[in-house]
Amino acid sequence: MAKLETLELKFEDSNAWIVFSSTSYDTKTIRNTWTALDLILANPAAKCVIFTTEDPKLFSAGLDFEELITGIHDANNFLSEFAVLNSRIMSFPLPTICGINGHCIAGGVMFAMSTDYRIALKGKFIFEMREIGMGMGMPRFMLATLLAKVGPRAARDLALFGNNLSQQKALELEVIDEVVEGKEEFLKRLSEKATEL
Repeated sequence: MAKLETLELKFEDSNAWIVFSSTSYDTKTIRNTWTALDLILANPAAKCVIFTTEDPKLFSAGLDFEELITGIHDANNFLSEFAVLNSRIMSFPLPTICGINGHCIAGGVMFAMSTDYRIALKGKFIFEMREIGMGMGMPRFMLATLLAKVGPRAARDLALFGNNLSQQKALELEVIDEVVEGKEEFLKRLSEKATEL
């Protein structure tokens, strides 16, 4: 087990769990995730990576908007680091699963989409590309991720309209692959799917 400032990495059987304590992606969280992935690759027993969060109602609020607009770091470099992390997850040599246990907003949707398989905890949680509703454009890497994962029609709808998606609609558009009721069953299903992969 490794405890980094914004996440915890733990190994259970052949599964590596990255559990975020932060619900937004700032530079520190992005870099800690990269470090955790390095530690997973260094462990020959690891066969699958599962991402989830500690928060019971919010999987991710997306990019840390305050960091993005205040220029704590150069905004282009910040977006580039997030893009490179997403690319690394998409091409990671082990299967990756995202356990979405709450609302999934903006960059959180993109992070989830970078994984191989997505399981949501049943609830009145939404998936939303908030930046579209705010009049912001979608970076090319995000559009490329959507095209690769959900196809042109769903990618178009998500990129142009940014509508809130219910879990049912997210299933229909293949933003998520499964919905599981109950926290214990949800965690059990994440482990089961990791074993299947």
